Amino acid sequence: MTKSVSMQHRHYVLIAEAIASLPVYRGNDCRIAVANHFADKLANTNPRFDRGRFIACAIGAPCTGRDA
Repeated sequence: MTKSVSMQHRHYVLIAEAIASLPVYRGNDCRIAVANHFADKLANTNPRFDRGRFIACAIGAPCTGRDA
């Protein structure tokens, strides 16, 4: 049984910032793949989830404000 999760903007920012802080080893940037996997799952947690904005934040774009 899967429990419904209530996610908010602040939770997405926290996850995206954690992904953005992942190190790049020998030119292999895994952040895009990790961000896409998270986005697939997070899309079901809030109908207003913005996949593009989440991925942009996860690869280094500013994500502190709602309009960033």
